[in-house]
Amino acid sequence: MEESIGNQSGMARGRWRTGALFIILPSLVGAGIWILGTAYGDRRAEQERNFRRSELERFQAANVQELAVGFPLPDFSVYGDDGVAVPVQEALPAGGLIVYVSSGCESCFDAAEGLGRALLRPDLVGSPAIMLVRGDGSAIRALCQDRGFALRVFEDREDAMAERFHVWALPSHVMFDADGIVTVIGAGAKDEEEYARILAHGRTRPIEQNP
Repeated sequence: MEESIGNQSGMARGRWRTGALFIILPSLVGAGIWILGTAYGDRRAEQERNFRRSELERFQAANVQELAVGFPLPDFSVYGDDGVAVPVQEALPAGGLIVYVSSGCESCFDAAEGLGRALLRPDLVGSPAIMLVRGDGSAIRALCQDRGFALRVFEDREDAMAERFHVWALPSHVMFDADGIVTVIGAGAKDEEEYARILAHGRTRPIEQNP
Protein backbone atom coordinates (compact mmCIF):
# COMPACT_ATOMS: atom_id res chain seq x y z
CA MET A 1 0.00 0.00 0.00
CA GLU A 2 2.72 2.43 0.97
CA GLU A 3 4.66 1.47 -2.18
CA SER A 4 1.60 2.19 -4.31
CA ILE A 5 1.17 5.58 -2.72
CA GLY A 6 4.91 6.32 -3.25
CA ASN A 7 4.63 5.35 -6.91
CA GLN A 8 1.63 7.58 -7.39
CA SER A 9 3.43 10.45 -5.67
CA GLY A 10 6.52 9.96 -7.87
CA MET A 11 4.36 9.87 -10.98
CA ALA A 12 2.64 13.09 -9.90
CA ARG A 13 5.98 14.79 -9.35
CA GLY A 14 7.16 13.60 -12.75
CA ARG A 15 4.01 14.92 -14.43
CA TRP A 16 4.46 18.25 -12.59
CA ARG A 17 8.07 18.52 -13.75
CA THR A 18 7.09 17.70 -17.34
CA GLY A 19 4.27 20.22 -17.27
CA ALA A 20 6.52 22.89 -15.79
CA LEU A 21 9.12 22.16 -18.46
CA PHE A 22 6.55 22.58 -21.22
CA ILE A 23 5.52 25.90 -19.67
CA ILE A 24 9.00 27.28 -18.96
CA LEU A 25 10.80 26.06 -22.09
CA PRO A 26 8.70 28.04 -24.61
CA SER A 27 9.10 31.13 -22.42
CA LEU A 28 12.85 30.71 -22.37
CA VAL A 29 12.97 30.14 -26.11
CA GLY A 30 10.76 33.20 -26.68
CA ALA A 31 12.90 35.35 -24.42
CA GLY A 32 16.04 34.20 -26.21
CA ILE A 33 14.53 34.99 -29.61
CA TRP A 34 13.40 38.41 -28.33
CA ILE A 35 16.88 39.19 -26.97
CA LEU A 36 18.55 38.12 -30.21
CA GLY A 37 16.02 40.07 -32.28
CA THR A 38 16.47 43.19 -30.16
CA ALA A 39 20.25 42.97 -30.37
CA TYR A 40 20.06 42.45 -34.14
CA GLY A 41 17.62 45.36 -34.50
CA ASP A 42 19.84 47.63 -32.41
CA ARG A 43 22.85 46.67 -34.50
CA ARG A 44 20.99 47.34 -37.75
CA ALA A 45 19.76 50.68 -36.39
CA GLU A 46 23.31 51.66 -35.38
CA GLN A 47 24.62 50.63 -38.80
CA GLU A 48 21.90 52.70 -40.45
CA ARG A 49 22.73 55.73 -38.29
CA ASN A 50 26.44 55.38 -39.07
CA PHE A 51 25.70 55.08 -42.78
CA ARG A 52 23.48 58.15 -42.79
CA ARG A 53 26.03 60.08 -40.74
CA SER A 54 28.84 59.19 -43.16
CA GLU A 55 26.67 60.07 -46.16
CA LEU A 56 25.76 63.42 -44.59
CA GLU A 57 29.41 64.18 -43.83
CA ARG A 58 30.40 63.21 -47.37
CA PHE A 59 27.66 65.40 -48.85
CA GLN A 60 28.58 68.34 -46.64
CA ALA A 61 32.26 68.03 -47.48
CA ALA A 62 31.47 68.00 -51.18
CA ASN A 63 28.69 70.57 -51.38
CA VAL A 64 28.40 72.82 -48.36
CA GLN A 65 30.74 75.56 -47.22
CA GLU A 66 30.13 77.07 -43.82
CA LEU A 67 29.47 80.76 -43.36
CA ALA A 68 30.71 81.62 -39.87
CA VAL A 69 32.22 84.48 -37.92
CA GLY A 70 36.01 84.28 -37.76
CA PHE A 71 36.32 82.21 -40.95
CA PRO A 72 36.98 83.27 -44.55
CA LEU A 73 33.96 84.28 -46.59
CA PRO A 74 33.40 81.39 -49.03
CA ASP A 75 33.80 82.36 -52.66
CA PHE A 76 30.66 82.70 -54.77
CA SER A 77 29.50 84.79 -57.71
CA VAL A 78 27.12 87.74 -57.70
CA TYR A 79 25.49 89.34 -60.75
CA GLY A 80 25.30 93.08 -61.42
CA ASP A 81 22.72 94.95 -63.46
CA ASP A 82 24.73 94.13 -66.59
CA GLY A 83 24.18 90.42 -65.96
CA VAL A 84 27.91 89.74 -65.57
CA ALA A 85 29.03 87.42 -62.81
CA VAL A 86 31.81 88.61 -60.50
CA PRO A 87 33.27 87.05 -57.34
CA VAL A 88 31.66 88.56 -54.27
CA GLN A 89 35.03 89.75 -53.00
CA GLU A 90 35.55 91.60 -56.27
CA ALA A 91 32.28 93.44 -55.65
CA LEU A 92 33.66 94.43 -52.22
CA PRO A 93 37.47 94.27 -52.67
CA ALA A 94 38.25 95.91 -49.30
CA GLY A 95 35.56 94.02 -47.41
CA GLY A 96 32.22 95.43 -46.39
CA LEU A 97 28.57 94.71 -45.70
CA ILE A 98 26.34 92.37 -47.67
CA VAL A 99 22.63 92.76 -47.01
CA TYR A 100 20.77 89.71 -48.30
CA VAL A 101 17.16 90.23 -49.33
CA SER A 102 14.48 88.79 -51.61
CA SER A 103 12.58 90.47 -54.40
CA GLY A 104 9.30 89.14 -52.99
CA CYS A 105 9.79 90.25 -49.38
CA GLU A 106 8.11 93.49 -48.22
CA SER A 107 10.45 93.94 -45.26
CA CYS A 108 13.38 93.55 -47.67
CA PHE A 109 12.32 96.79 -49.41
CA ASP A 110 12.33 98.42 -45.97
CA ALA A 111 15.87 97.08 -45.56
CA ALA A 112 16.94 98.63 -48.87
CA GLU A 113 15.45 101.94 -47.76
CA GLY A 114 17.14 101.75 -44.37
CA LEU A 115 20.57 100.83 -45.72
CA GLY A 116 20.35 103.45 -48.47
CA ARG A 117 19.55 106.19 -45.95
CA ALA A 118 22.32 105.04 -43.60
CA LEU A 119 24.85 105.34 -46.43
CA LEU A 120 23.80 108.97 -46.96
CA ARG A 121 24.95 109.90 -43.46
CA PRO A 122 28.11 112.06 -43.53
CA ASP A 123 30.03 109.70 -41.29
CA LEU A 124 29.05 106.65 -43.37
CA VAL A 125 29.28 107.99 -46.94
CA GLY A 126 31.46 105.65 -48.96
CA SER A 127 31.06 102.72 -46.60
CA PRO A 128 31.41 99.52 -48.65
CA ALA A 129 28.02 97.82 -48.82
CA ILE A 130 25.89 96.00 -51.35
CA MET A 131 22.38 94.61 -51.52
CA LEU A 132 22.31 90.96 -52.62
CA VAL A 133 18.92 89.93 -53.95
CA ARG A 134 17.57 86.41 -54.10
CA GLY A 135 15.63 86.55 -57.36
CA ASP A 136 15.12 89.49 -59.70
CA GLY A 137 16.80 92.62 -58.35
CA SER A 138 15.20 95.11 -60.72
CA ALA A 139 12.55 96.37 -58.29
CA ILE A 140 15.09 97.06 -55.54
CA ARG A 141 17.42 98.71 -58.07
CA ALA A 142 14.54 100.94 -59.15
CA LEU A 143 13.85 101.87 -55.51
CA CYS A 144 17.48 102.84 -54.94
CA GLN A 145 17.56 104.92 -58.12
CA ASP A 146 14.31 106.71 -57.25
CA ARG A 147 15.62 107.58 -53.78
CA GLY A 148 19.05 108.61 -55.02
CA PHE A 149 20.83 106.01 -52.92
CA ALA A 150 24.48 105.23 -53.67
CA LEU A 151 23.81 101.56 -53.14
CA ARG A 152 24.85 98.85 -55.56
CA VAL A 153 22.46 95.96 -56.06
CA PHE A 154 23.54 92.48 -57.11
CA GLU A 155 21.65 89.23 -57.63
CA ASP A 156 22.38 85.84 -56.10
CA ARG A 157 21.38 83.88 -59.19
CA GLU A 158 23.15 80.72 -58.01
CA ASP A 159 21.22 80.83 -54.72
CA ALA A 160 24.46 80.47 -52.80
CA MET A 161 23.27 82.17 -49.62
CA ALA A 162 20.27 79.89 -49.19
CA GLU A 163 21.39 76.60 -50.67
CA ARG A 164 25.10 76.57 -49.80
CA PHE A 165 25.16 78.59 -46.60
CA HIS A 166 21.61 77.90 -45.33
CA VAL A 167 20.78 81.57 -44.81
CA TRP A 168 16.98 81.57 -44.83
CA ALA A 169 16.13 84.59 -42.67
CA LEU A 170 15.36 87.72 -44.70
CA PRO A 171 16.69 90.32 -44.53
CA SER A 172 20.09 89.07 -43.32
CA HIS A 173 23.50 90.70 -43.27
CA VAL A 174 27.11 89.57 -43.40
CA MET A 175 30.17 91.74 -42.94
CA PHE A 176 33.71 90.73 -43.80
CA ASP A 177 37.04 92.53 -43.55
CA ALA A 178 39.77 93.33 -46.07
CA ASP A 179 41.33 89.91 -45.44
CA GLY A 180 38.07 88.21 -46.38
CA ILE A 181 37.29 87.12 -42.81
CA VAL A 182 33.63 87.20 -41.75
CA THR A 183 33.27 89.58 -38.80
CA VAL A 184 29.51 89.99 -38.37
CA ILE A 185 26.45 87.84 -39.15
CA GLY A 186 22.92 88.89 -38.28
CA ALA A 187 19.31 89.04 -39.39
CA GLY A 188 16.23 91.21 -39.18
CA ALA A 189 17.75 94.69 -39.58
CA LYS A 190 15.46 96.97 -41.58
CA ASP A 191 15.82 100.63 -40.66
CA GLU A 192 18.43 103.37 -40.99
CA GLU A 193 19.49 103.33 -37.34
CA GLU A 194 20.09 99.59 -37.33
CA TYR A 195 22.27 99.71 -40.43
CA ALA A 196 24.18 102.74 -39.20
CA ARG A 197 24.94 100.81 -36.01
CA ILE A 198 25.97 97.69 -37.94
CA LEU A 199 28.31 99.64 -40.22
CA ALA A 200 29.89 101.51 -37.31
CA HIS A 201 30.04 98.37 -35.18
CA GLY A 202 31.82 96.47 -37.93
CA ARG A 203 34.50 99.14 -38.00
CA THR A 204 35.09 99.30 -34.27
CA ARG A 205 34.51 95.73 -33.01
CA PRO A 206 35.66 93.33 -35.70
CA ILE A 207 34.69 89.92 -34.32
CA GLU A 208 31.14 89.80 -33.04
CA GLN A 209 28.16 87.55 -33.65
CA ASN A 210 24.76 89.20 -34.15
CA PRO A 211 25.57 92.74 -32.95
